[in-house]
Amino acid sequence: MTIKRGAIYTMAAKGAYTGKPRPAIVIQNEEIPLDSVVVIPTTTQWVDAPWFRIEIDPTAENGLAERTYAMSDKIVTIPKSNLGKKIGHLDEDRMKNLEDAIREVIGLN
Repeated sequence: MTIKRGAIYTMAAKGAYTGKPRPAIVIQNEEIPLDSVVVIPTTTQWVDAPWFRIEIDPTAENGLAERTYAMSDKIVTIPKSNLGKKIGHLDEDRMKNLEDAIREVIGLN
């Protein structure tokens, strides 16, 4: 199964920030064939941190049901088997915003 960067899947993983099923955005290079995948979990809970919590409004393309925030400060690696249904894909502009936020969070700016 090829998992594309920027794809949004439902994710079920056990962990401090991933405990309940939620959408997650794939950020891993799709050319790397691993049994795991690096994702950014999302939340519908607003936090006043716009430089690292990227706001995503629902569209037909992304498949989200409500305004969602990508938690770039909560990068996680999960087994591919923990990915559920693909619900959509992040648009180019939001993906760029997310990449910028990730660079900021991990100190690559």
